[in-house]
Amino acid sequence: MTKRKSPGYAMASRQAVTASAQTVTNANWKNMPTLILTNIGTDWVYVNIGGTATTTNGYPIPPNTQEVITKDKDAVSLSVIGSGTASTLHVMPSGEGV
Repeated sequence: MTKRKSPGYAMASRQAVTASAQTVTNANWKNMPTLILTNIGTDWVYVNIGGTATTTNGYPIPPNTQEVITKDKDAVSLSVIGSGTASTLHVMPSGEGV
């Protein structure tokens, strides 16, 4: 049996995004190679790292799913837009750093 490694993120680095369109910035995300995005809402959300998210250019995350995305280690902002009012996205950094 292989032991799983701790994801290595600081609890203070987690954020919940609930607005229909919002950009969040977290300096603790610097040097983290990936973000764990969990859509706990009932609507689709679209995300874009370092730019403005729209429903046409954002990475789509279906309701009740979790995605791990790779980012530039220097990126500390994430734009999110929801397809409806029931959009909630939890964001956690993962990997080495902080």
